Amino acid sequence: MSAEPTAFDRGLSSPRSRPALPSSAKAAAESSESIRIVKHTGYVIFDDFHTCKGGGSAAGGEWRPDPSKPDDARLVGGRPGEISRSNRGYDRDTAYGEGGRAVVERHYGDHWQPKAHSNPHDHFIDWSEGFPSFRQENYFGGDAPNLGDIIGGFDVVRSMRKAGVTMRHIQPQEDYRFATISEFKWSMSRGGEVGFFFEEKAYFVHATSSGYNIGECYHLRGEEAFNIGDEQPVGNIHGCDYDTLEKLLNHSFGDVKLREIIRSVEVFDRLT
Repeated sequence: MSAEPTAFDRGLSSPRSRPALPSSAKAAAESSESIRIVKHTGYVIFDDFHTCKGGGSAAGGEWRPDPSKPDDARLVGGRPGEISRSNRGYDRDTAYGEGGRAVVERHYGDHWQPKAHSNPHDHFIDWSEGFPSFRQENYFGGDAPNLGDIIGGFDVVRSMRKAGVTMRHIQPQEDYRFATISEFKWSMSRGGEVGFFFEEKAYFVHATSSGYNIGECYHLRGEEAFNIGDEQPVGNIHGCDYDTLEKLLNHSFGDVKLREIIRSVEVFDRLT
């Protein structure tokens, strides 16, 4: 009696339309029926929100940057002790530790949210799960420590220069766009930050110690705040806090929700 076709088989073609296998090949196929390796580059979805961005296996293979997100390449491939500078609207110093992985990244800017980000501020990068997760550290009212001291134990091969760079001349980046809601959820669940334009206003979403915050990006004229996009006054400079991703995605902009627009907005800033 022939074996019942698997769901995998049914998804590809009808068993009747497939040519018969030679006996040796049939035996090999039957012995490995439960083992199928399918390699994809992109986002491996573990459940309804958790994805692993980049190439690699769902069983915990080495994380690699997604080729469609070239900015992520800065997180790997460095030399231990190296501090590398890059700029995407503001200067960033990325410091590397063991295995050439980034262990901390300093941003010289406040993402137009000075209540939530000091200038500069750091993002410490944890690789314990096999892919990068970020934790923000602010330095309000004090000097930021030297990055060389933070990555102590290595000979620093490139010294930092002090910078007081303001975030200006920003442009939406095509490779920052989110292809799926799952990709956005992955980014935010790893401590992500996202700046985007919607209907001429600029907004910023970031992870907090208790959940997530979304608010307008603004600059001050005297004591009054104005959105950096449409230059209209900002009534709430603190934004809105949410304790879950689902609540964040239900944040409303008038009659539309964040989940309805996140794949189409123009993204100008993104941590990962």
